[in-house]
Amino acid sequence: MSTETVQPAATQPSTGTGSDHVTYCRAVRTRFPLGREGRHGLPTFRRAVVIVASSRGGSSLLYELLRSTGAFLSLGGEHSVLYKLHGLGLPDSADVHDGSITDGADLAGFHADLAANVTTGPEPNLIHSGDWDPATLADRFVRVLAQQWPHCPMSVETTWEIVYDAIARRLRQGAVSRSQLLMTTVHALRMTGWPIDPWYFDTDPMIVAAAFRRLTPPAGPPPGLAQTVEAPPFLVPSLAALPGPDDLERPLLLKASMDAYRLAALPHLLPGSELTVIHLVRNPAAAVNGLIDGWLDRGFFSYNLIERAELRIPGYSRAAGWSTKWWNFDLPPGWRDLVDRPLPWVCAKQWSAAHTHILDAIEATALPALRVRAEDIMGEATRQTTIDAILRQCHLRARQPARSGVMMASQRPEPGRWRRRHAVLAPIIASSEVEACALRLGYDPAASNGWR
Repeated sequence: MSTETVQPAATQPSTGTGSDHVTYCRAVRTRFPLGREGRHGLPTFRRAVVIVASSRGGSSLLYELLRSTGAFLSLGGEHSVLYKLHGLGLPDSADVHDGSITDGADLAGFHADLAANVTTGPEPNLIHSGDWDPATLADRFVRVLAQQWPHCPMSVETTWEIVYDAIARRLRQGAVSRSQLLMTTVHALRMTGWPIDPWYFDTDPMIVAAAFRRLTPPAGPPPGLAQTVEAPPFLVPSLAALPGPDDLERPLLLKASMDAYRLAALPHLLPGSELTVIHLVRNPAAAVNGLIDGWLDRGFFSYNLIERAELRIPGYSRAAGWSTKWWNFDLPPGWRDLVDRPLPWVCAKQWSAAHTHILDAIEATALPALRVRAEDIMGEATRQTTIDAILRQCHLRARQPARSGVMMASQRPEPGRWRRRHAVLAPIIASSEVEACALRLGYDPAASNGWR
């Protein structure tokens, strides 16, 4: 596998433009609907549990911990993908932000796709040849890869056949993990000319390095990507089970970074659902530090602003190229005032804007909400009691999480890692906007020496 080369693409059924990529993704989903292997009806989501947080606040970890309990219906990742596929992404106007929703949204399509994509979790560590029909896995892999990678040089049907053959061959060789199955599939598709780069997936770098020894880690966004349907690091396709008849009354678990700015709109986006909010907070030093690391990572590119603004962010933007147009993480209201601010201050604004909008929306809507500290889900001694408290808030019995792996991390979690940037972060923590938001969240900057 280490000696493969990518063949030149002969045709381009999927272009890199945002609208064409969305159209392509919809066509793939229509051709290979998740759940055609058999369902017991679709849930109506009488209850929905929504995790809201700032980016790099630990929400991916919390989502996976709760998902792994098996108490919820859930998606393989953020539902922001479904926002974009059904007209609930950003409108075309110049000054939009993550709270902006177009008037032409297809709510019916959004609800149908949401219902069709839910699984029960947890994800298995290994699968065997008898566990899955390769055709079912091919459906899932093709759908996910289509939303991640434009410029597919083949028809949807040909892509599916290649994926099916690769998966079937690998399963005949014995037990395999999700990531190993992905590497096999990526290798087969790269041979056709589809320039999929395995380094952009949210998986163990050692697995990527072993599978593609001659492929070096990239810098910047995936080449040729004009807009994102799913932002990197890309999800590995889910192998979680579909819900059975006894599962359909479970609450729906949702997590998307842009919901920090859409919390007040969620009752309208999910009509008929009883909403419970889990507000995940993290001290500003650790969260802002994580955002800085993410901006400098090869993932987390959310918006190409080439037609809206030129980024001149010291510490991120260079003279030309992708760093003058690609924005990372959430796009808060007033983002235009940040396009020439130093990177740490951009990240500080992202943190404070997200939590300020969450706090204001909870107060305005009176939605039932539980505040949870990221430090408590990252700590071994406090993780289980925190998960139990969340389940009680959701009127569910206590369950042990199946696992607590690292998710969507630019670096391995390490308590107090932000202190390496103490000189940069100290004036940010002391700024009036960050201090005011921190105090509302229960973090006193005067006691920052004790923050993890």
